[in-house]
Amino acid sequence: MFTRVRDGSKVALVHLFEHLRERGYVLFDAQYLNEHTESLGGREISRQEYLSRLGEALEREARFGLERE
Repeated sequence: MFTRVRDGSKVALVHLFEHLRERGYVLFDAQYLNEHTESLGGREISRQEYLSRLGEALEREARFGLERE
């Protein structure tokens, strides 16, 4: 990520997490754990646990955009 405003990418990541959570997402693969993702609840998990959680997440209904009426 990059930004022209200091910490702008961190703010964007926080908003993305919230956007996804509100729409039913239960798994976010940040790929790298750092202080920021850890402060948001991120943690390292084993490959086996990741694959298990991924399977469960794929079974859930989730959407990215707003639903149209």
